[in-house]
Amino acid sequence: MNATTSAHRCGWTFRFRRTVALAATLAALLPSAQAASPSFDCKRAQTPSERAICAQPQLARQDARIAGLYRQRRQALDATGREALARDQRYFLYVRDRVHALTTDDGGVAGLERLQRRRIEFLEAIDTSPRRGPAGRWGNLESQAQVEARDGRWQLVVSGAEPITARWLCEYDGTAIARGDRWQADDAEYRRRVSLRRDGALLALEDGPLGADGDRGATPYCGANGSLDGAYLPLRGAASR
Repeated sequence: MNATTSAHRCGWTFRFRRTVALAATLAALLPSAQAASPSFDCKRAQTPSERAICAQPQLARQDARIAGLYRQRRQALDATGREALARDQRYFLYVRDRVHALTTDDGGVAGLERLQRRRIEFLEAIDTSPRRGPAGRWGNLESQAQVEARDGRWQLVVSGAEPITARWLCEYDGTAIARGDRWQADDAEYRRRVSLRRDGALLALEDGPLGADGDRGATPYCGANGSLDGAYLPLRGAASR
């Protein structure tokens, strides 16, 4: 064997060993690279849903994303918007526990993943730019509303559902007209009035009886225990139907 061949083989052997060592190092680092940390200390996890989030990297990444988006959006909103988003987030945490506890296909880890994915989409869509009037897309954990100007009036479409088991569903489509600082959509058939008003960054919806003899019972377009009432945060894009 001549010197050139020996040197060539030595160089190849060195490169091979270096490649093997690098691969081993990367393999050792891979678990830590794939690990995900949620927004809370897993050593202090108290609820079954928190323990599930700590045990599932995908859920942990979603939780961290939700917490980061929540902080960002809350800081960018005005005082009324911050308080409304805080209430909505507390409600989300309650719903999260209830969804994870379900023993149906809608619950467990799969249900938790779907719920958190929808929450990320909602938080990403919050529009923190100034907005005047009722026009645009609005929403909260339960419902979304789309308000569009049409022939001098405002077309209001609201859809929503109870977020745990969908035991009630809302589907409303009506025309609102300006009444002072509000926009009102009157439903003569059911003797109901849906009232809109701006409250800082929010759109507040109130649903109640039309006049003294109006229907004060279940909302006909939401089913038993359902309601359109609430604070709706400004969202970008078209409403999900």
